[in-house]
Amino acid sequence: MWLHAESKYTKISFECKEKWKDMNRNHLRSNGQSNGHIAQVERQPKQVDYPRLLALGRELLLAIGEDPEREGLRETPRRWADAWREFI
Repeated sequence: MWLHAESKYTKISFECKEKWKDMNRNHLRSNGQSNGHIAQVERQPKQVDYPRLLALGRELLLAIGEDPEREGLRETPRRWADAWREFI
């Protein structure tokens, strides 16, 4: 069954989104960081310990009972570490 645009779920979702925007604006105003406009926050790039991510990817495979040296899994720790490096 499809929900149309005026369903109670759509209204709740919209109300939550609007409350989040208001909370964000109020927080910025109370901290003196904004004049009512949403400020752009510049993030400093985080350092990622790539060799440790590779080791963690391998450790996760071992923890779930997989063989990290198996043909289909050899590159998984690298792919997993690359994904986390991009995400962070």
